[in-house]
Amino acid sequence: MRESNEQLFWLVNGHHSSAGDYLFWAVSFTAYTLPAICVALAAMHFYRGLTRGNVVLLAIALAAGGLAVHGIKEAYIADRPLAYFAEKNPPLDSQVHAPFERHSHRSFPSGHSQVAANVAVLMVLLFRRHIALWLIWAGLVAYSRVYLGVHFPLDVVFGALTGSLISILAVKGGRRWNLTSAQQKVSSPSPAPGSATKGG
Repeated sequence: MRESNEQLFWLVNGHHSSAGDYLFWAVSFTAYTLPAICVALAAMHFYRGLTRGNVVLLAIALAAGGLAVHGIKEAYIADRPLAYFAEKNPPLDSQVHAPFERHSHRSFPSGHSQVAANVAVLMVLLFRRHIALWLIWAGLVAYSRVYLGVHFPLDVVFGALTGSLISILAVKGGRRWNLTSAQQKVSSPSPAPGSATKGG
């Protein structure tokens, strides 16, 4: 498993370009917590589902996902690619493409992948719209973390699974407690005075 993880890392991280660096940095940026919340709220507004219950579910899913990931990071100390490959004989850290971030520890699992999966799965389950786009976005975020040299493939896979599972549980709980609402309720217009249908 470790060897496959390393090989897949080099396969992704070893193919890069200047344009790709900035593209995947931008993709990665969208999965920081605050930008991801903005993405989710904008989507809820677009889907006419910006309700108190849905916002509460988003907050619960992100908070639970963050706590889970940071708890695992503390319990399972794993080196980032730069630090991991620096310990090889001979050292290989100089071959890691890490153009922006140069972290050393707390690699497993990926918080960015967890946040993206949290939001993507939540949107898919609540609204059932643009499913492919949400999943592609979450996948690109996961890919970007390996491309940028800050995570191994297993880090992003486990992060995405954690975020997905927590969003699934959040939506199930929300439906049980009547928190979810796919669309805002729009009241029917009152009939105009004197517009009652005349009988035949």
